[in-house]
Amino acid sequence: MRKSFILVALVVLMSVGAVFAAGSTVSIAMSGDAITLNPGDTNGNLDFTIERSIYDGLVGFDKDGKLVPELATSWTANAAATEFTFDLRKGVKFQDGTPFNAEAVKTYFDWVKDPANKFKRASLYNNIKSIDVLSDYQVKFTLDKAFGAMLFNFAHPAGRIVSPAAIAKYGKDVAKHPVGTGAYAFVSWTPGQKIVLKANPDYWGGAPKAAEEDFLFVPNAATRVAMLQSGEAQFIEDLPPELVKSMEGNSEIKVTAAPSIYVRYMTMNTQRKPFDDQRVRQALNYAVDKQAVLNVIAKGYGTELTAPIAKSVIGYSAQTPYPYDPAKAKQLLAEAGYPNGFTFTMDSLNSTSYQQLDQVLQQMFAKVGVTAKINPMEGGTFSNTAFQPLDKSTLQAVVLGWSPSTGDADWGLRPLFYKGSWPPALFNLAFYDNPDVNKLLEDGLTTANQQIRNQAYAAAEKVIWDTAPWVFLYSPYNISGQSANLTGVFYMPDGTLDGRAAALQ
Repeated sequence: MRKSFILVALVVLMSVGAVFAAGSTVSIAMSGDAITLNPGDTNGNLDFTIERSIYDGLVGFDKDGKLVPELATSWTANAAATEFTFDLRKGVKFQDGTPFNAEAVKTYFDWVKDPANKFKRASLYNNIKSIDVLSDYQVKFTLDKAFGAMLFNFAHPAGRIVSPAAIAKYGKDVAKHPVGTGAYAFVSWTPGQKIVLKANPDYWGGAPKAAEEDFLFVPNAATRVAMLQSGEAQFIEDLPPELVKSMEGNSEIKVTAAPSIYVRYMTMNTQRKPFDDQRVRQALNYAVDKQAVLNVIAKGYGTELTAPIAKSVIGYSAQTPYPYDPAKAKQLLAEAGYPNGFTFTMDSLNSTSYQQLDQVLQQMFAKVGVTAKINPMEGGTFSNTAFQPLDKSTLQAVVLGWSPSTGDADWGLRPLFYKGSWPPALFNLAFYDNPDVNKLLEDGLTTANQQIRNQAYAAAEKVIWDTAPWVFLYSPYNISGQSANLTGVFYMPDGTLDGRAAALQ
């Protein structure tokens, strides 16, 4: 997934240390331009960030990634995980004055999953067989089969609800005319420059403290830092670790580094030699000094993986890390029939951070006699190469990353380790096929009982960890910079921002 986001350029430029009046504008500088403001058709974190201020969902996540009520006040699921019923918040209106009720919920989800619209996030909701309005403030979703992770799909940013009046008026052009029930209402969008929002005084969660939010599009990281230092922006996202030092010693600025649910890894094609041998895959895990990787690549802003998913993902179960042990790596390689090592191609994206990681891994593998040939590709080429079926795939190993935006183990594991997720269906680039894991991942969807689901995922994570279809690397932190007098803007674990409570002291 990709990121991006920004808040208002002040009408009068002020220094970071200036005193801001209540109701002022907050500016957040983001790393790219927006593409759409239709949650159901959104594929990037920058857009989801801006939408966070405009829309609400039935349920959502708090800053720690825990499930919380939003437009639904309570919910129930049947034991078979095929029916999910929501009691809705009363007295809420969309920013265009349309009442929020069960009919509005039905209208939105029917619209998102309609195949004719071809929305990017329709797959999250196309298992919904029917939506029944039980009363003005109660709605029931019936699924076509058991799906225990459905509540987390509703909490996904794509589940934030658009006004039915806006859908009727604009259709797909809601992307440029967003209307939700959120803390801020849309004002304007200047492509390549900024999106302006104004406070919604009737917001059900309480009137926002800042009168305006401007999301500024600033791709260059050094420029974002300069804007923060000058006071032109009060928050900057996607702060590269190497630029953190440039802000040290400035008491009017603070840097925040928060754990994410992203994971970095090298996936290996388990259906082709030499990676069809579990001992080879384990050997490369022993060959990598994870702490050195963190120090060199992340500058210490991250944590070593202790499972195939990050710690804050619901369903996480800690495993025993592979220690840095080159001697053990060589022993396993010899046992597998590669006493002199082997040569393989390591594909990845051509961004600076990935190329740096490739080079560090290349050096570490060389120390145990394994030669990695680095093959960086731009995004389009990579997609065309990676998402081919096994009989057409040229992949041996890929350095990559993943973030389960539902916050649940299902989306952290099933797309990457389930047999049914082999390309081109999903993202199991290891072409991993373990019958025990397949069964456990299916078991995790047969009930809405979270304790039972967690047991299935814990068992799956242990098998995945032991059989090592990946070289498990690290989970990077989300790093941001902000004015010391700004509160209420923070990174969510999935890499989006929440600025609904933005305030300048």
